Amino acid sequence: MAPAPRVSSRSALRMGLEGQVGYDVETGGKPWDPLGFAGISERNNLGINPHIKWLQESEIKHGRTAMLAFLGVIVPGSLGVYVPTYPQEPDFTQAFYKALQNNPLGMAQIALAIAIIEGHYYAGDFWTGGGDREVGAFGFDPLGFSKGKSEAALKSMRLKELKNGRLAMIAMAAFASEKLIPGSVPLLHSAFPTLPI
Repeated sequence: MAPAPRVSSRSALRMGLEGQVGYDVETGGKPWDPLGFAGISERNNLGINPHIKWLQESEIKHGRTAMLAFLGVIVPGSLGVYVPTYPQEPDFTQAFYKALQNNPLGMAQIALAIAIIEGHYYAGDFWTGGGDREVGAFGFDPLGFSKGKSEAALKSMRLKELKNGRLAMIAMAAFASEKLIPGSVPLLHSAFPTLPI
């Protein structure tokens, strides 16, 4: 009996990424994974490394958080719009500490809210490649953006959300870099001249 032909790990990796949202004209319409993260779970049989579904879910969550954080930096810092009863602090690195001084239990409230959300939408099955819902689909759409949309329109919306999330993560890294090392992001002050960084 001859052994079954072995599929190269790169081919298996490509097959795992085909049809996924996240690559477009920037990568020639093909999966781009130079560090091989998509196949990280196949490198051992112990279940220590996450499956690509868990990594995708993580990227979407971090992108959504970064988009909110970007608004939290730009709106008070550049536009001067503040939430009533919150500290009037334009510097995003200091606003958190001032809010914590005003409400010492604020961090506990934030941690509890995160724990409830994460517990409800826990993607433990995604770690091993299981799970019955689509990556990033939490069933939370109070404004009805996805209602009545075709599958192609939904895929386009998911791609836009993913790209905007990636851009927001880069933007937040740029804000943090400029705050820690002044002058490290040369065009930042010309793009946001009133931002107190």
